[in-house]
Amino acid sequence: MTPTPLLEITDLGFANGNRVFAKCENRNKVSHSHYDRVYSYLFDQCLKKKLIKHGRTHLIETSSGNAGTAFAKYCELYGFSGTVVFPKEVRPARVAATVTKNVSVEVAPYDGYMKGALKRMLEIVKAAKRDGCELYIMNHSQTFDSVVAMERCGDEIAKRFLRLHLEPDIFISALGNGTSTTGIALPLREEFKNLEIIGFEPKQSPVFSNKLFQSNDASYKASEITGTGVWGIPFPNMHLHLLSKIELISEDAESKGRWADIRIQVKERFGESIGLTSCVAIDVARRVCETVSNRNLLVIFYDIGEYY
Repeated sequence: MTPTPLLEITDLGFANGNRVFAKCENRNKVSHSHYDRVYSYLFDQCLKKKLIKHGRTHLIETSSGNAGTAFAKYCELYGFSGTVVFPKEVRPARVAATVTKNVSVEVAPYDGYMKGALKRMLEIVKAAKRDGCELYIMNHSQTFDSVVAMERCGDEIAKRFLRLHLEPDIFISALGNGTSTTGIALPLREEFKNLEIIGFEPKQSPVFSNKLFQSNDASYKASEITGTGVWGIPFPNMHLHLLSKIELISEDAESKGRWADIRIQVKERFGESIGLTSCVAIDVARRVCETVSNRNLLVIFYDIGEYY
């Protein structure tokens, strides 16, 4: 894969002499998201291990956002048929971006967000087995291969900072299933020992906050911030010990207004189309910059605005 740019976005307005850089994963050519890295690697590994066979194996995946879209596009690229199962709360724009010639999309009819999607996927798998179909579940959130795939992104970031003769001080990351946070953080922390990693997730669905602090004081609700707040499924790829802290995000009208403004600002000043989760990362970076001075911060542009 071609490395994506590291873009300095400091002139978006960050306080106290801090500099902010964005890794433009929205520039990946196949799915316009960081999940290009995951599925290019997973497909190669599955073929190498002969876990999937052209013309025989139907692939299936569950997702709340970018993983599903990337999976579908890589099914097309590698010549496989597939099915993506989204939760009931999925955006119509996401479904439209995911359907391809060889890949169908199922929207789970059940409540429970990803629990509902998982329930629907298991129904599809059972029916296929009864019909004698050969299925393979990619299971991106449960395999460490996904983390290995994302480590290349962290390596690219580290090399770029070193070429700039800079050191990243703070990495702000969306806490979805842990794949991108852990995969990017591991090589960065290896190179930059003092790197602080701040995760963020929805206040209404503080999955990893509850795990980190061993509490369960929330009634989980579906979040509008794709790739965060997915409850009910164990996520072994999230290495909580890497995190310095977790920021909880309120999805109120004021916050949504800021995120909409950020999307416009990024498009006007840098020509980059970015999705909601990327806008939230910038918003968190602005908040963090109010408390620190003369630091270098890193965010990720996870995907494009057209998916929302």
